[in-house]
Amino acid sequence: MKVSVLRGAAELAAMLREWEELAAGAIEPNPVYEPWMLLPALEAFAGESELRIVAVRDGDALAGLFPLKLEPRYKGLPLRAAASWTHPHFMLGVPLVSSNRAREVLRALFSWARGAASVLELAYLAVEGPFHQVLVDVLNEEAHTSLASNTYARPILRRASDAQTYLKTCMPGDVRRELRRREKRLAEAGRLEHRVLRECGELARWIEDFLALEASGWKGRRGSALACREHNRRFAERLFTGAFERGRLLMAGLDLDGRPIARYSGLVAGEGAITFKTAFDESLRKFGPGTLALADLTALVHEHPAVQWMDSYTAPDNEMMAALWKHRRTVQSVAVATDLRGKAALAALPLAHFVRRCAAKLRRRKARARHFPSLSPA
Repeated sequence: MKVSVLRGAAELAAMLREWEELAAGAIEPNPVYEPWMLLPALEAFAGESELRIVAVRDGDALAGLFPLKLEPRYKGLPLRAAASWTHPHFMLGVPLVSSNRAREVLRALFSWARGAASVLELAYLAVEGPFHQVLVDVLNEEAHTSLASNTYARPILRRASDAQTYLKTCMPGDVRRELRRREKRLAEAGRLEHRVLRECGELARWIEDFLALEASGWKGRRGSALACREHNRRFAERLFTGAFERGRLLMAGLDLDGRPIARYSGLVAGEGAITFKTAFDESLRKFGPGTLALADLTALVHEHPAVQWMDSYTAPDNEMMAALWKHRRTVQSVAVATDLRGKAALAALPLAHFVRRCAAKLRRRKARARHFPSLSPA
């Protein structure tokens, strides 16, 4: 195994063919790290960060790719760390690793990290996935000190034989009835059409409709919609175009009297997929157009036999996704110590977290006693 370090999008683009081959044969698919998503993200968001893209080769063949950033501190400690490079639209960090040489690739990564940082942290790993399982095996085999954090479960779609079977067997009856009620009320307000992006000639219009819908709502008012900043807009346009050209873009939505009122997008990688972005007309919120569009995206996934699951790609507590998709996927960050300082830090962090929680609880008790002295213990 040979390790090399790339510094940016230009060096990555030079190895496009073998990069795409690695993605196609990876132990676990992840569209976030494929060229058509990562290159636009790097150009839009990398800026002046200390980016290190660690490429691991098995002879001349690319066997692993790890986009990392070097940081002078780790969780407030003066400790050099190499952590997954993230951006505002990043929610899945499973690296691209060859299915045939995953253990060897990880050992090579850990060996490189010993000379670069005291802690190596990989973010948003799917706990039930094959990459995480190999990671745990290697950590145990080499007796590495590690720490899992930021763990939570989020909804995931596990496909049924067809969309109707999924709706009947995996979606609660009260949710199905509520969807039918909302669709009926929307249809009473005008001509309701369920739309799916299929033709290349429609792509530009769908992208523009999506960006306009998102910008018309609270994200636009807050300035976080993709259309609010030029680098975000370019990222979205390049991402959607690159995914569509490779047959990897799923997009469904609703029109009312010929105007878009909801769009939901998803990105396919191997046997898996992720939802990416949603947008809807907030003046019609009471009708739930975004929820209806998600139901349409659920049906669209079932048109693709190769896609066995779709990750909701959400932060914790997304109630809408949780209502429609009953299965869950656990994600977490895993930090690995590469030297004695790193080991000491990872050992101390759980205790520090416990002390902070106890101190916060004590402060709340004291505040409660000041305001309600009759309720404090004798």
